[in-house]
Amino acid sequence: MSNRTAYTIPLLVVGGDFRMASASWRAAAVLGDDERRDLAAALRRDEPELGFCAIDTCNRTEWIVSTKQPAWIGEILRARMLQRWKTSFPDSRNIPEPYIHVGHDAVRHILRVAVGLESFVVGEAQISGQFNRALERARAERTSSAYLNRLGIIVGHMVSDSCRIGFQNDQYRGVHGIALDFLRTRFENDDSAKRVIVFGMGEIGRRMAASIEELTAWKVLRVNRTVDDAHAHHWHACGRLPELLPVTDALVLCSGARQPVLRLSEVAAGVGARAFVTLDLGIPPQLEADVCVAGNLETYALDDLMSIMVRQEPGGREEVERLLDESVRLFDRYCREGDLVGLLDNTQKRHEISVRKLIPEFVASNLSALPDKEKRRVEEQLKKLFRDYANDIFRSIHELYDAGEEDR
Repeated sequence: MSNRTAYTIPLLVVGGDFRMASASWRAAAVLGDDERRDLAAALRRDEPELGFCAIDTCNRTEWIVSTKQPAWIGEILRARMLQRWKTSFPDSRNIPEPYIHVGHDAVRHILRVAVGLESFVVGEAQISGQFNRALERARAERTSSAYLNRLGIIVGHMVSDSCRIGFQNDQYRGVHGIALDFLRTRFENDDSAKRVIVFGMGEIGRRMAASIEELTAWKVLRVNRTVDDAHAHHWHACGRLPELLPVTDALVLCSGARQPVLRLSEVAAGVGARAFVTLDLGIPPQLEADVCVAGNLETYALDDLMSIMVRQEPGGREEVERLLDESVRLFDRYCREGDLVGLLDNTQKRHEISVRKLIPEFVASNLSALPDKEKRRVEEQLKKLFRDYANDIFRSIHELYDAGEEDR
């Protein structure tokens, strides 16, 4: 883009993903409800129209902001995330560096995230739903903005297209899919029917349980911290874990609590000397390691899966990249036209005030000695001069916008 049309989309992303920060680090950056609202309120003190949205998944923790000062606000949020990490891990010498994406790079990054291009399991389907829920939460908390809402619409269209071409329509792609692959690999030399506890009946837990039942002959025992009447015959309350652990072979933790929901000592006491596998998919970790692992008890976490499991990419990557370029262009145009509409509207209002009020008042006050016919002639000439000048302004604005389109 040339200097004369340099333009920055009012958007930024600050965060950390699985590539540069472990699950523990990412969990430390997750904001609680009050923290999220307080941070958005602080940012809005000097910019009331600023939008704020936080997305927390198995792969990443990111803060998405629409602002007129993306570079400046980005540095503020980077420092805030670093401070959270330093507070959570005061003795660490290797603190991750949050990444910052600004303007067009931010839009491209968000779209890549939403379509699964930035996930450990490329092409996962659930990330688009997680992104939409993050935006819905921002709207409910009144921290969203017109820019973020428009971005959500563009993301929705792109995700629909990616599913249509087969890139993001595999229901087994995702952390639940690699978790099942891991368990099947772990038990591949054991032909006995397995019984697996899936703890946590949120989105990941339900997908995990459904995948096990559809793709294996194993028995799934669904456990949740709360069990309402609608699920009383299908789910077990977590208080029943002591009686379920001795008759099962594996435990997959999929809950999303801010604190651990289970202690390793409780699992060890329940399984005794039997071979048993625990797999913690939580962010933050849901299993508290309060004792040393002993006997045949094996424990794995999300980071372990990401270090040992590899999933092949789905087809359609080239077409998705083309869709991504088009989606970035659409959002860029929305932002530019939004600024253009505001500028044109303000110019038009000033033009109308001048023509209807200021010019007649000027003629009446300063040319009162002229005959009425001459005053009308001068007034019309002044109005014409001002209209021509205003039209030149409108024309220049449109030419500037069109030049910006050509430079991209």
